[in-house]
Amino acid sequence: MDKKRVGRTGWLYLVVMELFIVTNIVRLLFGTRGEMNIFLDLFVSQGMVILPVIIYFFISKAGFKEMFSIRAVKIPTLLLMLLYTLLWYPLIGACNAFTMLFTDNAAMQLSQDFEGINPVLMWLVVGVAGPLLEELSFRGAILSGLSKSGRIFASVVLSALMFGVLHLNLNQMAYAMVMGIAFGLAVSATGSVWCSFVSHMMINSVSVIAIRIMSTLPGDILSQSTGAFDDPAMKSRMMLMIPAFLIIGLVSAGLSILLLKAMAAIEGREQEFRRIFSFGRGDGELTGVFTFPAVLGLVLGAVFIAVRLIIGV
Repeated sequence: MDKKRVGRTGWLYLVVMELFIVTNIVRLLFGTRGEMNIFLDLFVSQGMVILPVIIYFFISKAGFKEMFSIRAVKIPTLLLMLLYTLLWYPLIGACNAFTMLFTDNAAMQLSQDFEGINPVLMWLVVGVAGPLLEELSFRGAILSGLSKSGRIFASVVLSALMFGVLHLNLNQMAYAMVMGIAFGLAVSATGSVWCSFVSHMMINSVSVIAIRIMSTLPGDILSQSTGAFDDPAMKSRMMLMIPAFLIIGLVSAGLSILLLKAMAAIEGREQEFRRIFSFGRGDGELTGVFTFPAVLGLVLGAVFIAVRLIIGV
């Protein structure tokens, strides 16, 4: 076990969180209007994630493939990843619906900003580049670093929590955490960040299509679709339906573990699959994953989210 590597990973996340908070404050103060400003905003946001990771990589002198979980996978594994992703969709949707009881749908609000922008360019930025950089950062550098604790499942959960909180709004935080768990389990089982990239790209590509469709809707319909469930009758109905959605989502996510096991078998990583759910038993000396800088980064992000909810931005 490598306690120093786990600690350095926590500091990496703290730096990323601080940079991301500053970037979001600038965005909230000055906004992003026009095609160039929107893409510049996305470029800067992704840069605040990947740049510290690149610097950390060169400072740590770790192997590129080991740090970023770069490993070739078989075609059947990638095909199973598509079905695996579909099984996580109900839980992702349920978390999205639950948070809309309290706040707006952050992703769909982008439909107004992306109106008139080239859809292919939008897909390349949001559907391909974003997932690639985020997966190399979170399921690559951060998850691989936390996993040096020997606590694989705890590392997956913590990296997912880090990923969710970094979005800095309640709506995206909730379902991004679920996505992070799904992606982290896949990478831990297959040993390859390409699996999580395929899954992330699939989800974001569907979102791009949805955003494109939403941007064609009239303003009044668009505001109803992207806003929180403010109507009392609608909110009451959703409060009754969301528990059922959550149960369906949990069952579906549970079934995905069977696919996870199958993918691990295809890749010859049955032992690594068992280690995920051993919760560290029988692995000798272990170290904790919740370090001071990691927790501080999470607290800073949570405070920022709370402030945004209170002041309504």
